[in-house]
Amino acid sequence: MTKPNLEGDLRQPRRKFYPNISCHYIDAGDALSPIEDNLSIPLKSIFFHETSCRGQLNSRQACSVESAARVHPQWQINVLFSGPVTDNILNNYGSLYALKQIQNIKFFRLHLLQYVKGTPVEDFVRGGSLNRSWWPVQHTAELVQLVTLYKRGGVCLDLDQLVMKPFEDLGDNWVVRKSQKMLASCPLSISKDPVGRVVIDSALRQ
Repeated sequence: MTKPNLEGDLRQPRRKFYPNISCHYIDAGDALSPIEDNLSIPLKSIFFHETSCRGQLNSRQACSVESAARVHPQWQINVLFSGPVTDNILNNYGSLYALKQIQNIKFFRLHLLQYVKGTPVEDFVRGGSLNRSWWPVQHTAELVQLVTLYKRGGVCLDLDQLVMKPFEDLGDNWVVRKSQKMLASCPLSISKDPVGRVVIDSALRQ
Protein backbone atom coordinates (compact mmCIF):
# COMPACT_ATOMS: atom_id res chain seq x y z
CA MET A 1 0.00 0.00 0.00
CA THR A 2 1.33 3.45 -0.92
CA LYS A 3 2.24 5.57 2.08
CA PRO A 4 0.29 8.85 2.11
CA ASN A 5 2.30 11.99 1.49
CA LEU A 6 1.46 13.67 4.78
CA GLU A 7 4.56 14.25 6.85
CA GLY A 8 6.38 16.54 4.47
CA ASP A 9 3.27 18.56 3.69
CA LEU A 10 2.32 19.07 7.33
CA ARG A 11 5.84 20.28 8.16
CA GLN A 12 6.07 22.80 5.35
CA PRO A 13 6.38 26.45 6.43
CA ARG A 14 2.84 27.75 6.66
CA ARG A 15 1.42 31.19 7.15
CA LYS A 16 0.32 31.57 10.72
CA PHE A 17 -3.37 31.93 9.88
CA TYR A 18 -3.53 28.50 8.25
CA PRO A 19 -5.71 26.17 10.32
CA ASN A 20 -3.98 22.97 11.36
CA ILE A 21 -5.76 19.87 10.07
CA SER A 22 -3.31 17.29 11.40
CA CYS A 23 -6.16 15.88 13.54
CA HIS A 24 -7.56 14.28 10.39
CA TYR A 25 -4.76 11.72 10.60
CA ILE A 26 -5.00 10.98 14.36
CA ASP A 27 -6.75 7.85 15.57
CA ALA A 28 -6.07 7.98 19.32
CA GLY A 29 -8.41 9.41 21.96
CA ASP A 30 -11.61 8.98 19.96
CA ALA A 31 -14.95 8.09 21.56
CA LEU A 32 -16.93 7.82 18.30
CA SER A 33 -17.62 4.80 16.11
CA PRO A 34 -16.01 5.00 12.66
CA ILE A 35 -18.40 5.81 9.84
CA GLU A 36 -16.37 3.50 7.58
CA ASP A 37 -17.56 0.46 9.55
CA ASN A 38 -21.23 1.44 9.69
CA LEU A 39 -23.37 -0.25 7.07
CA SER A 40 -26.77 0.47 8.57
CA ILE A 41 -27.24 4.16 7.76
CA PRO A 42 -30.71 4.55 6.20
CA LEU A 43 -31.36 6.08 2.80
CA LYS A 44 -33.29 8.93 4.41
CA SER A 45 -30.27 10.55 5.99
CA ILE A 46 -28.94 14.06 6.46
CA PHE A 47 -25.20 14.58 6.91
CA PHE A 48 -23.19 17.32 8.59
CA HIS A 49 -19.36 17.36 8.51
CA GLU A 50 -17.16 18.97 11.16
CA THR A 51 -13.60 19.36 9.87
CA SER A 52 -12.11 22.10 12.08
CA CYS A 53 -10.32 19.78 14.57
CA ARG A 54 -12.14 21.34 17.53
CA GLY A 55 -13.71 17.97 18.37
CA GLN A 56 -17.02 19.53 19.35
CA LEU A 57 -19.85 21.77 18.10
CA ASN A 58 -20.50 25.35 19.12
CA SER A 59 -24.02 26.48 19.98
CA ARG A 60 -24.74 27.78 16.48
CA GLN A 61 -23.70 24.49 14.89
CA ALA A 62 -25.71 22.53 17.43
CA CYS A 63 -28.80 24.57 16.49
CA SER A 64 -28.32 23.60 12.84
CA VAL A 65 -28.16 19.91 13.70
CA GLU A 66 -31.14 20.12 16.04
CA SER A 67 -33.24 21.98 13.46
CA ALA A 68 -32.68 19.20 10.90
CA ALA A 69 -33.60 16.55 13.46
CA ARG A 70 -36.77 18.31 14.64
CA VAL A 71 -38.06 18.95 11.12
CA HIS A 72 -37.22 15.40 9.96
CA PRO A 73 -38.09 13.10 12.89
CA GLN A 74 -38.20 10.03 10.61
CA TRP A 75 -34.78 10.72 9.09
CA GLN A 76 -31.38 9.93 10.59
CA ILE A 77 -29.18 12.97 11.21
CA ASN A 78 -25.49 12.07 11.00
CA VAL A 79 -22.72 14.35 12.26
CA LEU A 80 -19.31 13.24 10.97
CA PHE A 81 -16.16 14.50 12.71
CA SER A 82 -12.87 14.29 10.80
CA GLY A 83 -10.88 14.57 14.06
CA PRO A 84 -11.12 12.81 17.43
CA VAL A 85 -13.96 13.54 19.86
CA THR A 86 -13.07 12.66 23.44
CA ASP A 87 -15.30 10.78 25.84
CA ASN A 88 -15.26 13.79 28.16
CA ILE A 89 -16.69 16.11 25.50
CA LEU A 90 -19.21 13.55 24.28
CA ASN A 91 -20.66 12.62 27.65
CA ASN A 92 -20.49 15.81 29.73
CA TYR A 93 -23.13 18.48 29.64
CA GLY A 94 -22.19 20.36 26.48
CA SER A 95 -23.76 20.62 23.04
CA LEU A 96 -22.89 17.06 22.00
CA TYR A 97 -24.38 15.62 25.17
CA ALA A 98 -27.58 17.62 24.61
CA LEU A 99 -27.86 16.50 20.98
CA LYS A 100 -27.32 12.86 21.99
CA GLN A 101 -30.65 12.99 23.80
CA ILE A 102 -32.45 13.45 20.45
CA GLN A 103 -33.13 9.95 19.17
CA ASN A 104 -32.47 10.46 15.46
CA ILE A 105 -29.09 12.23 15.84
CA LYS A 106 -25.97 10.07 15.50
CA PHE A 107 -22.28 10.97 15.76
CA PHE A 108 -19.48 9.24 13.83
CA ARG A 109 -15.75 9.59 13.31
CA LEU A 110 -14.58 10.01 9.73
CA HIS A 111 -11.02 8.75 9.11
CA LEU A 112 -10.11 10.75 6.03
CA LEU A 113 -7.65 8.40 4.35
CA GLN A 114 -9.88 5.38 4.86
CA TYR A 115 -13.00 7.30 3.86
CA VAL A 116 -11.73 8.33 0.43
CA LYS A 117 -10.29 4.90 -0.37
CA GLY A 118 -11.65 3.61 -3.66
CA THR A 119 -13.17 6.97 -4.66
CA PRO A 120 -12.12 9.24 -7.55
CA VAL A 121 -10.38 11.61 -5.08
CA GLU A 122 -8.23 9.04 -3.25
CA ASP A 123 -4.99 10.00 -5.02
CA PHE A 124 -5.74 13.71 -4.56
CA VAL A 125 -6.13 13.32 -0.79
CA ARG A 126 -3.26 10.89 -0.30
CA GLY A 127 -1.02 13.24 -2.24
CA GLY A 128 -1.44 15.88 0.47
CA SER A 129 -3.27 18.51 -1.58
CA LEU A 130 -5.66 19.40 1.27
CA ASN A 131 -2.71 20.05 3.59
CA ARG A 132 -1.35 22.64 1.15
CA SER A 133 -4.65 24.47 0.73
CA TRP A 134 -5.08 28.07 1.87
CA TRP A 135 -8.44 27.04 3.36
CA PRO A 136 -7.91 23.41 4.41
CA VAL A 137 -10.87 23.19 6.80
CA GLN A 138 -13.36 24.50 4.24
CA HIS A 139 -11.91 22.50 1.36
CA THR A 140 -11.87 19.30 3.41
CA ALA A 141 -15.52 19.85 4.35
CA GLU A 142 -16.55 20.42 0.73
CA LEU A 143 -14.64 17.36 -0.43
CA VAL A 144 -15.95 14.94 2.21
CA GLN A 145 -19.50 16.17 1.60
CA LEU A 146 -19.19 14.97 -1.99
CA VAL A 147 -17.51 11.74 -0.91
CA THR A 148 -20.36 11.05 1.53
CA LEU A 149 -22.95 11.51 -1.21
CA TYR A 150 -20.85 9.35 -3.55
CA LYS A 151 -20.70 6.53 -0.99
CA ARG A 152 -24.04 6.86 0.80
CA GLY A 153 -26.45 9.18 -0.97
CA GLY A 154 -28.65 11.51 1.06
CA VAL A 155 -28.65 15.21 1.90
CA CYS A 156 -25.63 17.26 2.96
CA LEU A 157 -25.94 20.48 4.94
CA ASP A 158 -23.41 22.97 6.25
CA LEU A 159 -23.21 23.50 9.99
CA ASP A 160 -24.38 27.10 9.68
CA GLN A 161 -27.66 26.25 7.91
CA LEU A 162 -31.00 26.04 9.72
CA VAL A 163 -33.77 23.78 8.44
CA MET A 164 -37.26 25.29 8.53
CA LYS A 165 -39.25 22.96 6.25
CA PRO A 166 -38.97 19.24 5.38
CA PHE A 167 -37.15 18.10 2.26
CA GLU A 168 -39.60 15.36 1.23
CA ASP A 169 -41.32 17.42 -1.47
CA LEU A 170 -38.06 18.38 -3.22
CA GLY A 171 -37.37 15.05 -4.89
CA ASP A 172 -34.29 12.85 -4.57
CA ASN A 173 -31.72 14.89 -6.51
CA TRP A 174 -31.55 18.65 -6.07
CA VAL A 175 -29.15 21.54 -5.65
CA VAL A 176 -29.61 25.13 -4.48
CA ARG A 177 -28.89 28.06 -6.77
CA LYS A 178 -26.58 30.60 -5.13
CA SER A 179 -26.95 33.21 -7.87
CA GLN A 180 -27.96 33.44 -11.51
CA LYS A 181 -24.64 31.88 -12.54
CA MET A 182 -23.56 29.83 -9.52
CA LEU A 183 -24.78 26.79 -7.60
CA ALA A 184 -24.26 26.44 -3.85
CA SER A 185 -22.18 23.52 -2.57
CA CYS A 186 -24.79 22.95 0.17
CA PRO A 187 -27.58 22.10 0.74
CA LEU A 188 -27.20 19.28 -1.75
CA SER A 189 -29.22 16.09 -2.22
CA ILE A 190 -27.96 13.16 -4.28
CA SER A 191 -29.69 9.79 -4.42
CA LYS A 192 -28.27 6.41 -5.36
CA ASP A 193 -30.38 6.22 -8.52
CA PRO A 194 -28.68 6.40 -11.97
CA VAL A 195 -29.15 10.17 -12.25
CA GLY A 196 -27.61 10.79 -8.85
CA ARG A 197 -24.69 8.47 -9.63
CA VAL A 198 -23.84 10.34 -12.83
CA VAL A 199 -24.02 13.73 -11.12
CA ILE A 200 -21.88 12.90 -8.09
CA ASP A 201 -19.30 10.94 -10.08
CA SER A 202 -18.90 13.87 -12.43
CA ALA A 203 -18.58 16.32 -9.51
CA LEU A 204 -15.80 14.30 -7.87
CA ARG A 205 -13.84 13.99 -11.10
CA GLN A 206 -13.81 17.72 -11.86
